[in-house]
Amino acid sequence: MDPFTTAAVLSAVNTATSGALSGAASEVGRRTTERLAALARRVRGRGTDDARPPTVPTDAAARRDLAERLFEQARREPAFARDLLAWLRETDLLRDTTGPACPAAARPRMLPPGTAAFTDREPVRQAIAALLDDPGADAAGAPRIVVLTGPGGVGKTATAVHFARAFADRFPDGQLHADLRGASPATAVTPSATLVRFLHRLGVPADRVPATEQEQTDLYRDRTADRRLVVLLDNAHSAAQVAPLLTAAPGSLTLVTSRHGLPELVRDHGARVLRLGPLAGDDAVLLLTRIAGLEPAGAQRAHAEAVAARCGGMPLALCETGALAAGREEVDWERLEREFASLGPGPAAPAPADPTRLATDVAYRALAPAAARLYRLLGLCPWPTIPVGAAAAAADITPAEARALLAELAGARLLEPAGDERYRFHDVVRRHAELRAHEEDGRAAAGDAVERVITWYLDMAVAADYRVIPGRWHLGPAYDRLPRPAASSAAARAALAELTRERENLAEAVRAAEEYGFDALTWQLCEAMWALHLRLGFHEQWVATPGPRGGCAPSSPSPTWASTASPTPNAN
Repeated sequence: MDPFTTAAVLSAVNTATSGALSGAASEVGRRTTERLAALARRVRGRGTDDARPPTVPTDAAARRDLAERLFEQARREPAFARDLLAWLRETDLLRDTTGPACPAAARPRMLPPGTAAFTDREPVRQAIAALLDDPGADAAGAPRIVVLTGPGGVGKTATAVHFARAFADRFPDGQLHADLRGASPATAVTPSATLVRFLHRLGVPADRVPATEQEQTDLYRDRTADRRLVVLLDNAHSAAQVAPLLTAAPGSLTLVTSRHGLPELVRDHGARVLRLGPLAGDDAVLLLTRIAGLEPAGAQRAHAEAVAARCGGMPLALCETGALAAGREEVDWERLEREFASLGPGPAAPAPADPTRLATDVAYRALAPAAARLYRLLGLCPWPTIPVGAAAAAADITPAEARALLAELAGARLLEPAGDERYRFHDVVRRHAELRAHEEDGRAAAGDAVERVITWYLDMAVAADYRVIPGRWHLGPAYDRLPRPAASSAAARAALAELTRERENLAEAVRAAEEYGFDALTWQLCEAMWALHLRLGFHEQWVATPGPRGGCAPSSPSPTWASTASPTPNAN
């Protein structure tokens, strides 16, 4: 039994049974579970000719008990030891799932880019530096946790990214980052979805990611226990969303941003809360003019100060307004002040109750009609990111037209770049766009735009899913519009990468289809996401979605058997 230990057997049992219990087991997984059940029957004295269906443990205690029984039986019986070792090796479950990550993933670099226009927030830098240098924290052996809190648009994300990068040299083992999308409970990302992403980047193969959130948390903390990492958890909705993502490593720093104080993190984990407010007058003018690219002089200085005051010192409003000034042939601060005055309160109350909404309205009114329409239609759903194809579908225009309009919106700071030809909304700006869409486009046009985007995602997901597993049967009629692809490992890997890139958008498409009552699109999307969840281990997201497994199945299912051939090998 020298080749393996009780811990190795337990790890194998956990992995095999988690896949079965999640409902995401492949043909290989089914055989693995059946072999395990046969071994379990032998240690319980029932023999290998038992005709009853194979069963697997359903909880952690039962799995541990089975692992101990298997190990002890192997110690007593050489033949059983050979069979157990063969099962482990055949299924590749003997490999250590808690050891060091593979070198390529040993130092994740997930932080988003910073901004050259970052201004002030010196008290935050001092507080983080003091926490990192505190010898008492070292003695306690507790990880450092900082919560940056404040209203939407106050610059929490920019501040967290700036200082995560500024202190990155203290954390040689890398940086993890996740946008938890906690502006509302409906959009908040589950801890499990983030854990799966983090485990992938920490070197855990997709087929070794446990199915349950608790097991994922255990493995995540094991993988990070001896690392010096900076972990940025942006836009958290609640402490419950954050707690499973905290490392236990005393040498790590976790930065959390939220509109809520998250007192549970203070109570249970000793987090330090730093509250961000609007920029002071001089710093507000400095950020505004940095974005505009021109320092005002003479009388223009007073007008620039008035504009900054109208923005209420809120960085998001200042950035939008500075971009508007920069996009004009000449920066005219007096004209901008008049534009704000035409929409906001009078000079006796220069700072409105919602300065970001005011600044966004000023920027919106300066858009060309086509860009304004695209802005409105893209704001109808909280898409995590917006690729060019989805934008083109929303407005029913060509990708080339969408590309140009997206660039215009990004130039106005109404959209943020989010990678190669991808954009995202700040949620405050998105709500403005959604309101404008309902007011100017109406319910029918809004529904048509959302349906076009959902259909675009469905077609993309079906084509990719078909390439990953061309041999499985399907229900959705969208598959019938495509020729059956030839089995190809390279094509399967590329398709799986495409599904991974759009995973969060696909989940949002399911929610949008439910919300708008597009039942046929809902279940077809769920079916098209099967390969994604099967291959990459996002089991809890799959279980949470509606579709053919639940109450949104098609009224007249007509399964089409794509092939009787075996599914394509795992594309990972």
